[in-house]
Amino acid sequence: MFDVRYAKANFEIEFINDCKLPKYKTSSLRGGMGTMLMGSNCTSNGKCNECDSNKDCIVKNIMYSNLKNELSFIKDKTIAPYIIECFDEREHYKRGDKLKFNIILFGDTISYMVNIIYCFDLLGKLGKGFSKYHYILTSVYNEENEKIYDGFFLKDENIYGNTILSYIDKRKREIDRINTIEFITPFRLKRNGRYKDSLTFDDFMFSISRRLMILNAFEGNYIDDIEWSRELQLMSSNLTWLDINRYSNRQKESMKLGGVKGEIEFPESINEYMDYIIAGELVHVGKNTAFGLGKYNIL
Repeated sequence: MFDVRYAKANFEIEFINDCKLPKYKTSSLRGGMGTMLMGSNCTSNGKCNECDSNKDCIVKNIMYSNLKNELSFIKDKTIAPYIIECFDEREHYKRGDKLKFNIILFGDTISYMVNIIYCFDLLGKLGKGFSKYHYILTSVYNEENEKIYDGFFLKDENIYGNTILSYIDKRKREIDRINTIEFITPFRLKRNGRYKDSLTFDDFMFSISRRLMILNAFEGNYIDDIEWSRELQLMSSNLTWLDINRYSNRQKESMKLGGVKGEIEFPESINEYMDYIIAGELVHVGKNTAFGLGKYNIL
């Protein structure tokens, strides 16, 4: 269950001109990445059904990859095998200001990290997509703070995968128990046909279980549902609903990605499920994780 591979890269860009960006930037970052991937690799002008290289398409394999194992609750049998994180909510940037964001890739998609770095480097030089302003990709570091790219040279030997288990082991050396978590990006959970604006312990564990099942199916692993106590109750929750607006280039319309943010306090017995909760901290939970939603921190 926890042997799913991942690689995390920390990007830093520096703006050449003053600019104004959206408060929540992950949708724009994703759009810019997709634009550059299409421009650099697509040979069929976006007509995927007519393309002879559809199965080996870099764009498809990065943006929407096929699951190796089928899951009954995934209708289109695909996954967005990445997460874009950006916690900088500033909207106005001066020349020389820097912006940091992270990209997490899972499974076989790790091999495309160089392509993604190239996309964001080119995006800044062209001033297209993400910001429509020119910027310099100044550095990319891996999770161990080893330099992958310094603006000139690429050290692809520093791109390598870890596993969710290695993340769990690391975090367990840093924390001895779990009491509270904080959702720092909206958590979108749909159950019984509606999005939840309040959560139970069952909702929380359900979301972790589904996320781990999807990532394992992407790796080709068969796992069962996590078993958890339906009797366990949250001690307290302080959640508020937040809507994030994004524009979909594919659907040509504005969309709202709403979810809950805030803190959840657990009873002591929650630590029986510590490994699962730590895993969820890394991989995000709920819907639209590719946009960085469903991110929580263990406090």
